[in-house]
Amino acid sequence: SSSSSSSSLRKKQRTTKGEQMNSKNGGDDGCSGRSQGILIRKVEPLTDTAKVLRSGDVLMKFDGHTIASDGTVVFRGGERVLFNYLVTSKYVGESAEVTFVRAGKTKKAHIKLGRPKCLVRTHMFDRLPSYYIYGGLVFTPLSYPYLENEFGKKWDKKAPIKLCDYAFFGIPKKESEQVVILNQVLISDVNIGYESFTNIKVLKVNDTEILNLSHLVTVITEAAVAASTEFITVHLEQDHLIIIDINQAREKHAEILRQNNIPSDISDDLKKHVQTG
Repeated sequence: SSSSSSSSLRKKQRTTKGEQMNSKNGGDDGCSGRSQGILIRKVEPLTDTAKVLRSGDVLMKFDGHTIASDGTVVFRGGERVLFNYLVTSKYVGESAEVTFVRAGKTKKAHIKLGRPKCLVRTHMFDRLPSYYIYGGLVFTPLSYPYLENEFGKKWDKKAPIKLCDYAFFGIPKKESEQVVILNQVLISDVNIGYESFTNIKVLKVNDTEILNLSHLVTVITEAAVAASTEFITVHLEQDHLIIIDINQAREKHAEILRQNNIPSDISDDLKKHVQTG
């Protein structure tokens, strides 16, 4: 049997502000004595909705149903429910008509509904973990299975708050975006002083912002063979820096893998990416 799925129309809304904004934008009272419309605070950037709606718009109607300033619509008789009921009653790929106010003008448009985009993967069915090791630094993308493996089934109470925030509330701004983290440091002469760094997000390598793990592999491998630099600089959250000497990393590479009984410095999925990329 088919079932309804959640929609990409997953907006951050503030109803009290919606009432004020609606008054400024000239919205009328179409809800039997209730003020009309809710303020849109945020729209997921990689969805079809983002092509139509944007932060600051006031959503007045969804598929012809008037939305009150408390975010409710008429359900049956005198009962009311949150307008999200109308969204989740649709199927992925279906469209909906939205009426909204922007800069004092009422507009209508159609949006295509889709699944929400997740920054952090919730499942890893039939997939081995991706990883990359350079200079004893172990990099991997953040995922729910990773968090459970690191911190146990109650990881939401034990993992660093920042990682939980990415897992629960992270929204990708670019296609294929991942939260790449430094999992741990395999102790070696090349990384002395950095042993305590663990489970922290990678922001940049040298001057390049990191999009995902395969991008990090490309940036590091290209820098490692370039004659223009002697060091790899990894920028982490909380203003931490790790600086790795390229020549020393090359010399210690095999030793680090052997001492930690690791057969390869890179997961198979990334090998294929590098070979075809």
